Amino acid sequence: MRYARFSQADIFWHESPGVVVGSPQFVTGYLIGSMARRAYKNQQARRLSQPRWWPTELLRVVVTSRRLWCQIGESGGVRWLNFNYDTVTRLDLTTDGLILSFLASDPLRLSGSWAPWCAAVIAHLRFGRDAAAVVPALHRAAFAR
Repeated sequence: MRYARFSQADIFWHESPGVVVGSPQFVTGYLIGSMARRAYKNQQARRLSQPRWWPTELLRVVVTSRRLWCQIGESGGVRWLNFNYDTVTRLDLTTDGLILSFLASDPLRLSGSWAPWCAAVIAHLRFGRDAAAVVPALHRAAFAR
């Protein structure tokens, strides 16, 4: 399976100030070049900070009766994250996988061959007998294979 979170990145860049000495034409050219470089960097920062799915290496997934546990591998090492079903506000099963939306955190997407199974179990544990009515995609997924 694969793991991703939908969030916005905080992009910061810093340009160190400098002193430019030279003819008026040289200083003017330097200022115009600096403005163009700054505009490009600002545009690039805006583009990179747009909300999108940020994938992370997924090592293990554990589905329990109360929460979903995901073990992810990050640059700082291995970390376990847990997502309580009581905080799930929406569950979607799409062609890209299972998308869980939460009360106070970024949406989570799990994709892969086990995503429909995880969606069915989590929907049943979260919504009970109403799971098929709340998540109609479960019924379609059951007969798609």
